[in-house]
Amino acid sequence: MKKLIYLCSALLLCITSQAGFWPWSKDPAPTKNELRITATHFEIVDQQFQAHVDYQLTGNKDKLFELARGMQVESFSNHPHIELIRQGNTYSAKLLKNMLEQKVSLSYRVAPTKNKNLYTVKNASLPLQALRPFTLTLPSNLNELHFNHKKIPADSIIPVGESLSFKGNLPMQQNFSFAWREIVPKALASKALDIVTIKSQITVVSGALQFDLLYDWSVINGKRKELQFELPEDFVLTNILVNQFDSKEEKIDGKRLIRLTSRTEHNHIKIRLKGELSLTQIPATKSLTIPQPLNVLKTSGTLSLKTNIPVKIIPENTAGLIRIESSRLPKGSHYYSFPSLPIKLDLRLKEINPVVDVNANHDLVVSENDVRHLSTFNLEIREAALNELHFKLIGDFIPVAVNGASSYEIEQMQGYRLMRVRLPELIGKHSITIEQERSVSDWTQAHAYPSISCLDVRSERGVLTTSATQGFSIDFEATNGL
Repeated sequence: MKKLIYLCSALLLCITSQAGFWPWSKDPAPTKNELRITATHFEIVDQQFQAHVDYQLTGNKDKLFELARGMQVESFSNHPHIELIRQGNTYSAKLLKNMLEQKVSLSYRVAPTKNKNLYTVKNASLPLQALRPFTLTLPSNLNELHFNHKKIPADSIIPVGESLSFKGNLPMQQNFSFAWREIVPKALASKALDIVTIKSQITVVSGALQFDLLYDWSVINGKRKELQFELPEDFVLTNILVNQFDSKEEKIDGKRLIRLTSRTEHNHIKIRLKGELSLTQIPATKSLTIPQPLNVLKTSGTLSLKTNIPVKIIPENTAGLIRIESSRLPKGSHYYSFPSLPIKLDLRLKEINPVVDVNANHDLVVSENDVRHLSTFNLEIREAALNELHFKLIGDFIPVAVNGASSYEIEQMQGYRLMRVRLPELIGKHSITIEQERSVSDWTQAHAYPSISCLDVRSERGVLTTSATQGFSIDFEATNGL
C-alpha cells in the first residue's frame, strides 16, 4: 500500500511540474492558446475613426494571434515578451515566451472616405468571439449614424456631457462598418497643424552605425518659417539637406536642438538628416533613437535596418515599433513602422564568419627526375565574404605556383608549413590551384606524400589521383584517411 501511495505521489509530482503550475515556476505552460477581447471603445475625433481595444492573451511561446485588420495602429502598450507584427493590413501579436492572461492594449485609426458631408469606414475587422460589446463616442455635431449599413435610431444615441454615446455589439462576421453625417458649420479660421512622415534607414558599416533620415513635413492650414528637432545625446550629425533654410545647433535646458529658419514661409518641407553613432568593436550592444521633430501634431514613419559588413543584427527591444514581414527584404535586414515618436531600439551586433566548404582534387605525377603535385580547391563560401584562407603543408615539396589568389606567404611552424593565401572579398564559388614539386635523385628510398589541406573550413573532401611516366610505378606503403 505504501508503494502504491508513493507511486501516485511521484506521478502527481511529475504531471504538476510538467504542467508548470508550481508557484516558483518562471515560465508557466498554458494548456490552451486563447485571445479574448475584454473592452472595445470606438471614437470619432476630428472625423477620424479610432478604436481602443483591450486584449487578454493566453498561449505558448511563438503563438501568433491576429489582432485586427483594415485599421492602422496608432499606439500600443509595450511588453518585452510580445512582438507586434504587420503583414499587409493585418496586425498580429507574437508571444516570445509562455503567457497567462496577459493584458495588451492597442489604439487604431481609420481615415474614412468622404462624400460631401457623409463619412464612411468599412472593411475593418476584429477577432471573432461570441460576445463583442462596444461603446462609440461621437461629437454632438453629427446628426446621422449608420452601423453595418443600418441607420441607428436617434433615441439609441445618448448625450453624455458634450458628446454622444452609442452602445452595441459586433456581430459574428469578419468586417464591420460605420457611417456618419456631419452638420457643416460656418467657415471658421483654422489652426495650423504640423504632420511629419519619416523614412529612416540605419546601416551598420565598419566603425559606425550610419543614419539616413528623410522628414516629409507638411503644414495644414498654415505655413512655417522655423522648425525644430531634438537630437539624441550621442548622435553625431554629419549633414543637413534642406532647401531655403539655414540650420543652427544649440543646447537648451540640457537638450540638443537643431533650429531651421527661413526668410519665407513654407507649407511643405523636405529635410534630410545624416548622422552616425560610433561602433568601436563587435560584438556590441547599442540603444538607438532618432531625431524628433518638435511642436508637431503627429509623427509616423518607417525604419529599416541593414548591414554592409559581415555582422548579424539582433533586435532585442523594439519599443514603439511594429515589425513588418516581407519576403522581399534582403537577408539579415529588418523593417519596422511606427505610429508615433519617440521610439527606442536596442540592438545586439554579432560578427558573422564565412562558412567554407571545400571539394579538392589532388594530382601526383612522377617523372624521371622529379615529382609534381597539383591541388585544385573548389570553394563554396556562404554567410560572409572570405578574404584569407590558410593551408597546412606537410612534406618537403616546394610551392612553385598559386593561382586564384591575390598573394600568399609561407611560414614555418612546428612540424609543418603554414601558407596564408590572400583573396579579394569573395562570396559564392571560387577555385584556388597550388602546384608543388620536388626533385628526386634516388628512387630506392621511400618518399612522403606532399599532404596539403585547408584550415578553419567547415568541410573538406576530395579525390587523389596518381600517374607516372613509362618505366615507373607507384606503391603506397601506408594510406591514412583514404
